[in-house]
Amino acid sequence: MISLLGMNPDFMTIVVLLKDGDTCHSCNAKPGKIRRQNTQYHEDSSNWVLACDECFEKIQEHWSYMWTEYYRVCM
Repeated sequence: MISLLGMNPDFMTIVVLLKDGDTCHSCNAKPGKIRRQNTQYHEDSSNWVLACDECFEKIQEHWSYMWTEYYRVCM
């Protein structure tokens, strides 16, 4: 039996509701995978997406650009 003690309930909600192979949430055409995007939201469930390989690449490029701009402005 797997112990769920100490696991974030928000993350567990994502695990229960989404599964690899469900339709990508971006293009709604291809099977996706649950992946962690390059974000740091307080609510952990907001850091995860269900995306196909192509859409996830675009998501990664978007967040890479956003973080680059963020650090450029901070410095």
